[in-house]
Amino acid sequence: MSVFATHYHTGFTLLVLLCSLATVVSRRLTSPSKPCCKKPVVGADDSNDSSTTVTEVDGKVTEAEAVEMLEDAEKGESAVAADEGVVGEKATKHQVIEFAMFKRNYLIVYSLVMMSDWLQGSYIYPLYKSYGYDLADIGVLFIVGFLSSAVFGTVVGSLADRIGRKLSTLIFCFAYTLSCLTKLSPDYNVLLLGRLLGGISTSLLFSVFEAWMVSEHLRRNWKREWMSDTFAWAVFVNGLVAIGAGVLANFCAETWGYVSPFMVAIVFLAAAAALIHSTWVENYGNANVRGPPSFLSEVSKILNRCRLAIIEKASGTVSTVALMEAVNIIRNDAKVLATGAMQCCFESAMYTFVFLWSPVLEEAKAPDTPPLPYGVIFASFMVSIMLGSVIFKMLLSVGGWPVERIAVVAFGIGSASLLAPVVITVS
Repeated sequence: MSVFATHYHTGFTLLVLLCSLATVVSRRLTSPSKPCCKKPVVGADDSNDSSTTVTEVDGKVTEAEAVEMLEDAEKGESAVAADEGVVGEKATKHQVIEFAMFKRNYLIVYSLVMMSDWLQGSYIYPLYKSYGYDLADIGVLFIVGFLSSAVFGTVVGSLADRIGRKLSTLIFCFAYTLSCLTKLSPDYNVLLLGRLLGGISTSLLFSVFEAWMVSEHLRRNWKREWMSDTFAWAVFVNGLVAIGAGVLANFCAETWGYVSPFMVAIVFLAAAAALIHSTWVENYGNANVRGPPSFLSEVSKILNRCRLAIIEKASGTVSTVALMEAVNIIRNDAKVLATGAMQCCFESAMYTFVFLWSPVLEEAKAPDTPPLPYGVIFASFMVSIMLGSVIFKMLLSVGGWPVERIAVVAFGIGSASLLAPVVITVS
């Protein structure tokens, strides 16, 4: 561990370079061939690396492509773009511009909220340990967070459909801010409350933001292919944000202490809430969109919508029907059951790793070495995730591997990686 503590920056840099190289190679190998009679797809050979992982598939529109389509429209050549299936037959200059602005706004908000989430991932165990709690006490805190997310995750989706998805995103920002503030207190009950709020916030984070984006996209009657472009950019931006969050958290913890990454996360949450409040419109599960009412009427409607949603949930009619439909699907399709079982086992192993990687490295660290760079280690994990995505794409597109074979290899490598520290000891 002393060698790692001394040279972790070098290892992290090499990992980032390896991921970048793999991304470039993947782009070169998986780029579709260009027909001689059609215009080249922007991002195939002459775009920068930051966009190459999400602009290779025909039918997706990037900002560069939008500019090109506008130029073609001004020259009377928009029919060529329609024939290529990029913009679509009914796409107009206004729609292209509006979509580009919408996508940029959503990605900015998405990156802010994901940054606030990733900032908290690397130093939560060191913070709890610095308050004097042992591994068993910290384990209870983690379990409360996981259970909170699991329980409320089955409810927040339908609640957001009733009370409004924009409102739900603002509730996320408020609840996650409270969760971060609880980290200032060493009191165990306050920390438990923080984990409860964190679990609720996580459920909202991974449901209402995408639901809002999809609903707005469909309401504005944009091409469905454009939605896949937004999702692809969101995945790519999320990977970059996760890496940056680890490095930023490491800097904050070394400069101001273990609780500082959680305070910095509040800044990103506040920025996201301000953007959502000023630029987003409300939408609901029934696709109704309403204009901005007055403050008092908005408060009244919020309370009434929450009351109705809680009553509906308490009756259990909607949830029971949905649950029975899900059970019937699982019973009638063995593949669904097998996929769910594999996902359950993999997620269980992953969450076990999420809880144990910090204490395991802390125990293996030599006494005379400086504190572990948890943020940089966390960022290395994120780089590895991006590298795995690139390898998956190469195996699927270039190697012709079936998904089932890739899954077997991935599960095997993951099992060997988790088993290695048990059978291999390093003095």
